Amino acid sequence: MSDTSASSDPSDPRRAVLDREGLFAPLAAAERDALAPRLVRRAFKAGEAMVRQGDAGDSLFLIVEGNLSAMFSTGGKPAREAGKLGPGDCFGEMSLLTGAPRSATVLARSPGVAFELAKDDVAPILKARPAIAAELGQLLARRQRVLDAIAAEHPELERVDAKTLGKTIGGWILAGFQIAPGAII
Repeated sequence: MSDTSASSDPSDPRRAVLDREGLFAPLAAAERDALAPRLVRRAFKAGEAMVRQGDAGDSLFLIVEGNLSAMFSTGGKPAREAGKLGPGDCFGEMSLLTGAPRSATVLARSPGVAFELAKDDVAPILKARPAIAAELGQLLARRQRVLDAIAAEHPELERVDAKTLGKTIGGWILAGFQIAPGAII
């Protein structure tokens, strides 16, 4: 059962995890306050697949406890570990913000806890302040594992500089939330 009472208390673990994750840096404190009670606590067991590569997704996970592995497969080859994740990490940001399919399978290597944030919970903030999409696009462009996933899915963008790629991703974010690019003020 998740507690959905509003809280601006930075000691609330949901609010604290939003404050630590750089992806949410463009949000004002009041916007993070509004998101915190929307985070859903998800316990996971060792061996559990949190998400599977290629599946549709519209949420991200903020890891609080436990260890996970991001597994990536291309060209029908067996999956290989693309990275390790642990407390303080997040995954699923591209699916949340752009609606892109999951770029990796994330397997739990130990029991743990993550908070899940859904697209519907972020939508009111982006619709109220669409300019955030550009900032989020820049942050996503800086994340190497996101760049790797984009390059695999969109080889035409492989050699694009980070600023241009950030603008491109910002456009994908607006499109994913059905916000017209002209809405940015």
